[in-house]
Amino acid sequence: MTQSIFPLQAYGSGVSAYSTAESESSTAVERSSVRESAIGTPLDIGDIASISEEARVKYSLKQEEPEETEFGEKAKEWLDRLGLESGTQSLKDGVTREVEVEDGEFTVNEYKEGRLVRTINGSVSDRGVSMTTKLYDATGEVRQTSTVEMSENEDEVASVRRSFQWFEHGELTRSMTDSMLLRSEYIDLGDMGTEGAKVSQDQHVSTYHGSIQEYTDGQLRRSIEINRESTNVSKANRSDVPTDDLAAWSMEQVGADSLFSIEIVEFDADGEKVRDSLFEDHVKDFEGTEDGELEQSFSSSWYANGKLVQRTHGELSMSETELSALPERPNILDLLNLSEEEYVTEETKSGAELLSDSILESSSDASFFTDALQKYVGKGQFDTAENISEGRASDRPYSVRWETEIYNREGELTLRRKDTEEGVENLHEGGLEFRIGGALAEDEYRATLDRTSHVVENYDENGKLRQRSEVRSKESIVRLEDGADYLKTRVTSEVSAQGKSQSSVQTLLGSLKDTDENAAAASAGMAAGLDLTFDDAFQVFRSLSPAKAVAQDQQ
Repeated sequence: MTQSIFPLQAYGSGVSAYSTAESESSTAVERSSVRESAIGTPLDIGDIASISEEARVKYSLKQEEPEETEFGEKAKEWLDRLGLESGTQSLKDGVTREVEVEDGEFTVNEYKEGRLVRTINGSVSDRGVSMTTKLYDATGEVRQTSTVEMSENEDEVASVRRSFQWFEHGELTRSMTDSMLLRSEYIDLGDMGTEGAKVSQDQHVSTYHGSIQEYTDGQLRRSIEINRESTNVSKANRSDVPTDDLAAWSMEQVGADSLFSIEIVEFDADGEKVRDSLFEDHVKDFEGTEDGELEQSFSSSWYANGKLVQRTHGELSMSETELSALPERPNILDLLNLSEEEYVTEETKSGAELLSDSILESSSDASFFTDALQKYVGKGQFDTAENISEGRASDRPYSVRWETEIYNREGELTLRRKDTEEGVENLHEGGLEFRIGGALAEDEYRATLDRTSHVVENYDENGKLRQRSEVRSKESIVRLEDGADYLKTRVTSEVSAQGKSQSSVQTLLGSLKDTDENAAAASAGMAAGLDLTFDDAFQVFRSLSPAKAVAQDQQ
């Protein structure tokens, strides 16, 4: 791999943003050397980069240090980034803001129609920014509190740590802690052949972790864990001179390596687990290449009276082709809730500057770092299994595996079903180009050929395998030199029971979908399993929005 211009290092074990102070530096260095950076020479894109484990440990150790009170030059920089000045301002939506800044400490009081709606009390030091924010309902009661700390270490890793609590009539209904780490680096590409233009290549490495707990009558009813890591690479024209591929003051994403996961656990009124589910998504896709890869996995378990009754698990992969790109994932503007105008300034901004631009807003907006995920979940960008099951992804090679297990009241396995589904790239000689008197009909061109398998296992009351049946189907093309090509499907079946087995092989004319009525069992099963998790995720992300909370207050 080409040595990176950006000296970022990756880690291989998915370490949380809350790396413990007890981690030893030697271990951190070993982990940080697992993978190298995402950028080599300009526009030479390689693997995902991430904030090194060593940088994380340094950050975690700094959280244990005594709070610095010195108000030096660095503290003044933090204050300037906040953009606060003593005085009174009129904001949108009829909000009046009163600000007082003195000796590194600041207070912000916001009023609407004479009613106090938000207070912020904070301070800056050479170390960073800390603040406490409260939101008030129409009766004057506190409905949300939050604390925020922001800092930047010597490795130029900027971090925001937040903690939220929500109340109804003085009772805690939900809590959330999250963190955002960001490192931003740039390469000056000059004018890129257009005199007067100012183009940069930008790399942003970010890690987000959020943990949410929801309560009813003081009882934990649901917990949600959110993790996202990404390397986003883009080009930006930071001038008023357009280039061949970039308008003035604009940017475009060159590529990204993005990981996202959400885990949801639900509990009943007695504290017993009812359901847990985990969805993971990884997309690596760099513009100008045809090697983009998507991988997803999903698992869920259901319980009754504390006992497991059903378990499902699925895995999905898909490859990019020259004509069919992979589904989009959030870019840096989405992740930081920035407009293009805010991002594409004449001078590039460090990670701390980018996060500081929105620190006052994000101090009370719990959804600030999940808005992009809400939008992409809502748009169905993660619904790859559903797209496959409905035939909207047959032009890209893919593979789906889905497994379901059913258990009896004693916790013994009674039924297991395993379905697989594949679209294998068609490597037929000549590419099945349309030709009169030969090949498949023009509207039957196949970019992929289908394969499926179905396994059903039945178990007795003691959990011992009683019967197993399997059906495998494989589609292929028969090429004729003097006539039209045609599809055939080879079907192999086998049934085993009581130590005996019986098998058969058939070759049928036609496509696999014509011969296998359960051809989409794997993708449809995974899509159905994911529906509830995606619905829950969307509702959770939406509920974090302060706009919704205000609307509820006004009902």
